Amino acid sequence: AAVAVGCRDHYTGSQRRAVYLSYASSLFVDVLADMETWLIERDARPLAFAQVDPRRARLRALFVAPEWHGHGLGGVMLTGMEAIARKRGLTELHGSMSMNAIGFYKHGGFVAVGAPEVTRMLDVGVQVQTMRKKLV
Repeated sequence: AAVAVGCRDHYTGSQRRAVYLSYASSLFVDVLADMETWLIERDARPLAFAQVDPRRARLRALFVAPEWHGHGLGGVMLTGMEAIARKRGLTELHGSMSMNAIGFYKHGGFVAVGAPEVTRMLDVGVQVQTMRKKLV
């Protein structure tokens, strides 16, 4: 739902499906790797999900259920991922952010690096913006 609703003004239906399937096909496997993964849930329903790859200083994912947008869960998750990164000795985080989330990340102190790029997700081109935040 976070991808389907949150990305609808920036991506086509096929692009949203490719983003969803790309994450869905690997997120659970990634949890077993050296990823830090957080989930906020209520009544066994996921409300927010975030994942950081400390080996690459990469914010891998951050999703919030659409009905919880604007309630601060994204900020809680981002602050938590930054704390994990600092604890691991990282001095910055970066990621390929979806176009609909640029404002959220800018508000959180991230800056755009270069121009938006098109990445391939399941043979579908999806525009993303590389963003970076210094943690010191």
